[in-house]
Amino acid sequence: MPPKKLVRKKRRRRGRNILYYVMFAVLAVAISLILSLTVFFKVETIEVKGSTKYQPGAFFGAAGFEVGVNLFSISVGLVAKALTDTYPYVEAVRVQRSLPSKVTLHITEAVELGAFMQEDGTYILVSDKGRILEIAAGSPKAGTLVVNGVQIENPQLCQNIPGENDESLGMLRYLVEAIYTTGFENVSRIDLSDRLNMYIIYDDRVRIELGSETELVDKLDFAKYALDNNVRSDFEGIMDVTMAKRISFLPAEIHEPGYHGEELPSEEPDTEPTDSVESGKEDTALEDGEPADS
Repeated sequence: MPPKKLVRKKRRRRGRNILYYVMFAVLAVAISLILSLTVFFKVETIEVKGSTKYQPGAFFGAAGFEVGVNLFSISVGLVAKALTDTYPYVEAVRVQRSLPSKVTLHITEAVELGAFMQEDGTYILVSDKGRILEIAAGSPKAGTLVVNGVQIENPQLCQNIPGENDESLGMLRYLVEAIYTTGFENVSRIDLSDRLNMYIIYDDRVRIELGSETELVDKLDFAKYALDNNVRSDFEGIMDVTMAKRISFLPAEIHEPGYHGEELPSEEPDTEPTDSVESGKEDTALEDGEPADS
């Protein structure tokens, strides 16, 4: 056989061999892929970390997968969305696959900020990011910061509060941060009805009037100092710190009638005119650095 024809024949044989190798490699990859999606890497263990509000088993059905499914068939995004849309306190989810057969759900739980009391007698508990955690009638559990003066329209669990309430949410965050910064404790209630005349309830007996957010930290810091050093521990009334570095005190009942559980008298029309008598409550002012005996 002539040398040129022999060379061409060898080249064709080499080309066919390369094609066979490529086809074999593609077939091997396809078989491996099919096996990995059907036979290998099946989920045998599901672990939940970071959840204190819900039992781990509560997530398995809502997550959209279960033991026995293929590890790579799980949609990370869909699992996270399903859980955050179902469980109010689940703020974020990170799904971790671990070969050969384990899935770990890392749960980030919402941090409670406060409960907005509504005119219809319900409360709406929100997180520090504005996520709605609870909608219920009555009063929130003990220790929850109660917020008055903000109405939320069409609240939905697992959703953020509507945009029209963003300003109130921002003001609440700022006020809570100032309370923590100054080391205030036993603050049970905040009123945001008027942003220029905000107040907080301390120890269920002192209404601290703050005015606007101007110099808020200084006002709270001065109020705390006065409560710790200048005011009797049984004082009940109003403390006005609307002007920083100046405090005035007014003994008074700060709660609405019936707050302490007493029976309210039935309303009856007055049959005889009575003279109006002004109460003899005392208003005491305290300047910066001046002691007071309240």
